[in-house]
Amino acid sequence: MSIKDIFNKGIVDKFKDVVDINKLNLKVSSKKAEIGKLKAKLGDVVYDKYKEGAQLPDEAGEILNTIKIAEEEIAELEDKISTLKTTIKTPATQKCVKCGAENAADAKFCKACGTKLEKEPEKQPEEVKPAKVVCPVCGVECEPDARFCQECGYDLTQAPKEEPAPEEAAPVEEAPAEPAPEACDCGCGEGE
Repeated sequence: MSIKDIFNKGIVDKFKDVVDINKLNLKVSSKKAEIGKLKAKLGDVVYDKYKEGAQLPDEAGEILNTIKIAEEEIAELEDKISTLKTTIKTPATQKCVKCGAENAADAKFCKACGTKLEKEPEKQPEEVKPAKVVCPVCGVECEPDARFCQECGYDLTQAPKEEPAPEEAAPVEEAPAEPAPEACDCGCGEGE
């Protein structure tokens, strides 16, 4: 696996973690909304019974237990979010280039073979390709990965064709028109 593949895999993994964090945050919000509804329902039940002078009903206890379970689920989801955020910020391990052993991210020497672990230099962002490539012959916009123009077939990997600069043409002098030959007397239709 090349460094580029490892780098790209790391980006994909981090992107997946961000997506997972967003999904978990959505679940947390959903649970909190559910708790809000349950508390409102509990409030209605307890208040209605209070107005009637009754003791706290079993239904209120069930609602309280449901709220407690939802709050525990929120705590678990928030722990998962915290863990995912940690893995996004710092890699958990680094691989030894000599033996391939996994080592702690902050290790300076390989635990398996003792080789000094080199930190990968930070990657410079790759040059951004233009969204479209314009054919220098016909002017049609082509996809950036196109090798040939889809309109005229020009090889887009070649240097652009250079059109010769228009030269100022000298006025063309017309030769004087020759008089038409006279018809001959023999009747052949040709001139003399």
